[in-house]
Amino acid sequence: MSVLVLGYGNASCGDDGVGWQLGCDLDHDLLLENVQVLARHQLTIELATEISAAELVIFVDASIDGTPGEIRCVSVEPAPASALLLFHHLTPAALMACASALYGVCPPAILLTITGGAFGYGEQFSDAVRKALPRAQALLRALIEGRLSGNDSPGHEVAMVEGWPNDTRSPLETIGSDPIRPVQTEEGEKETLV
Repeated sequence: MSVLVLGYGNASCGDDGVGWQLGCDLDHDLLLENVQVLARHQLTIELATEISAAELVIFVDASIDGTPGEIRCVSVEPAPASALLLFHHLTPAALMACASALYGVCPPAILLTITGGAFGYGEQFSDAVRKALPRAQALLRALIEGRLSGNDSPGHEVAMVEGWPNDTRSPLETIGSDPIRPVQTEEGEKETLV
């Protein structure tokens, strides 16, 4: 079982760097086999190689949607082939589609976001993001550990964060957050607010 964590964002633009920072923190703190952590400033097509070798991909990024400090998990499905115009910046869905097109492999993927409130120049996070960091770190670790412990869930469903092995509570409950609240997005993706 292998997990790829891609934390990305611009560390010089306030809250936009939260995904990059979570990736860096996890890389230094996590000593688990079969986990590869990459912290990047943006998603590039070269990452399709690492994605093709993973059994689960977790993207970690900042978001502008929602209330600052809000944490969301959403399953990532590959973008339709017709939407694959390669620009300077790729979305998680486009990158998953590239991995599928180039390598014939598209593992389950999850996007974990923290809604930011300050995206101006500077390396400091807003208070809301700073307060959300411990919950986001715990959720990220729970997603990784749940997958590595043999959770049979396919990974496409965000509900996989419930019913983890060896604990009757969900990882969200164990980190002291509000209960899971499912949300339907305009695109029809399944999303969970934490």
